Amino acid sequence: MRVFYSYSRLDAKQLQKLKKHLSPLERIDLIHGWCDNEILPGAEFDQEIADKLGKADIVVLLISPNFSDSQYCYKIELQRAMERRDVGEAEVLPVIISPTTAWKKLKAGNRKLGELNALPTSGKPIPSWNPNQEFGWKNVADGVERLAEELTKKKRQR
Repeated sequence: MRVFYSYSRLDAKQLQKLKKHLSPLERIDLIHGWCDNEILPGAEFDQEIADKLGKADIVVLLISPNFSDSQYCYKIELQRAMERRDVGEAEVLPVIISPTTAWKKLKAGNRKLGELNALPTSGKPIPSWNPNQEFGWKNVADGVERLAEELTKKKRQR
């Protein structure tokens, strides 16, 4: 499964933590993640993102105040991801990486983001997983694994 990570660059540390927790899924070839820091020098930024987002099976949204404040994340990546979801081309998975006011009410096409089942469980932000946030990240990784396995099974049945 091809995974596209949509995140604010201000949340790059959280993206690295997520990728670390998802690395076993990469090693067993269940998922193959991509984010914009893999764009080669000289490549067209917008075109590369559009291409990878257009081919993703799963779009992971790292929801934070930085994400909702980013015009690029909100106006381009989120909207395109939801368009693809609405026509059955991709799954969209919100991951709540920090407490974010009204994230459930964010408009994404004809929907609100809160209509999607978020991770960690019940949309509980990662920082709320005290005393050890590692359990929150593991909860996210377990959810990504379940989704990727289900999508893989569906692809095989076609």
